[in-house]
Amino acid sequence: GMDENNLKIYWVDVENNMLVPVESHVDTTNKTVTCEVEHFSTYIMGEDLDTVFSKTDIVFTVDVSGSMSSSDPNGYRLKAISRFFSDMDILKFRIGIVEYNSGAYIRHGISENKDSLVSTFKSVSSSGGTNFEAGLRKSEELFKNSSDRNKVIVFLSDGQDGGSSAQVLNTSTELYSEGINIYTIALGKGANVNLMKSM
Repeated sequence: GMDENNLKIYWVDVENNMLVPVESHVDTTNKTVTCEVEHFSTYIMGEDLDTVFSKTDIVFTVDVSGSMSSSDPNGYRLKAISRFFSDMDILKFRIGIVEYNSGAYIRHGISENKDSLVSTFKSVSSSGGTNFEAGLRKSEELFKNSSDRNKVIVFLSDGQDGGSSAQVLNTSTELYSEGINIYTIALGKGANVNLMKSM
């Protein structure tokens, strides 16, 4: 899996389309990575990321289970991901979208075509249960042509996983070993925050 000691914080240098490593302190006991910054900008964290941001593929793995209709009635999932679409022309990264509930499916393959992504992801539905494992595995499929690129999963959920937590952790460890960084975003009070922190 990922070596926590190799985690770094990177400044997203939009003007030069680069990721700039920032001197970072890893505290494995408290599970934190900290740094001092000289300006307010966008930062990301990862392990040995390629500093050329255009070599980054991001898969948004989006919970569309039934409970999302009440926990995200205003569609903040949609708004957050659409914000990334607007940055594609500047930062030149590629995006893919996976949706999951009781199962999982690819909503859009990894692409640099912003118009296609925007037209595909104009709305989200909500039904079924919550299967983290299915979402992770389907996201893994999208990276089959990303061998020389930074690989990132942004995993969004509001609910309790309906499967085995041990299996989810085993899968997330396996994905880390394949060079896939996973960032989780918990939506609503019902999210299994402890599990998502450990992924």
